[in-house]
Amino acid sequence: MTSQDKVAGGISDLALVVPVYNFENHISLTFNKIKDWRARHSNLSIKVIFVDDGSKDQTVQILEKLKTGCDEWCEILACQKNAGKGAAVRAGVQVAYRFQSKTIFFTDCDLHYGLDIIVERLVQELDHSDIVIVDRSWTMHSHHHHFLRKLATSIFKRVVSILTGVNYLDTQAGLKGFRAAQCKPIFEVLTLNGFSFDVELLSVALYFRFQIKQVPVEFDRSHSFPNYSSVQLLSHSLAMIGEVIKINLNWKNGRYLSEGLLKPVNETIYRVNPKL
Repeated sequence: MTSQDKVAGGISDLALVVPVYNFENHISLTFNKIKDWRARHSNLSIKVIFVDDGSKDQTVQILEKLKTGCDEWCEILACQKNAGKGAAVRAGVQVAYRFQSKTIFFTDCDLHYGLDIIVERLVQELDHSDIVIVDRSWTMHSHHHHFLRKLATSIFKRVVSILTGVNYLDTQAGLKGFRAAQCKPIFEVLTLNGFSFDVELLSVALYFRFQIKQVPVEFDRSHSFPNYSSVQLLSHSLAMIGEVIKINLNWKNGRYLSEGLLKPVNETIYRVNPKL
């Protein structure tokens, strides 16, 4: 992985991590939307970290050109090979900690949920919670028409619940936010590189009693959603189930039992003396 040797300095109020992969046709639109969004919230110090996950097209080159004049707030990381969304997000979060950001968010590169929701709603939720996630389950019926997608989603949720203890209806929404200082121990123990990275994160957070806030979202009727082929659904679902099994094995092997996560919980334990 390559990055600039020097990160634009200063403590930031908010860091936004945007993983990208083979997105050359739309990256300019995404970049300009983020740039305009920052301008609308100039009262906040917002840093943005684009993480290219080994794109084979011109995504990185286009980003480098777009970044001209934006070095103060924009960082680009270029991975040498495609490792997966989880790996890309973790790499971006590491940079966010170098920014000393108070809150950290990550979102999909198509900005599926927009950007205004971050400042207008999610940041405020982090005043009372450690983690905030958007929840599409309230309106799933409006855009999950395909039978195979419904079936794959249902099976995945069931497997996730049994093997990881995560019972949320929507674990895979691509916009999540964190109180940086409190959640750093979580990111230090995560292992998955693929799309089940979200499940691993939530599994660890729930076990160690982090406060998680779900924010239901509803899309405008005119909003378009990506189409998925049967092959994509099957291959992605099988890969994600394999990753969920790895989470279960990690728990059995004590992979997530770090001192940074155990100590805060141990300090709250009330030890009962039945003889008194």
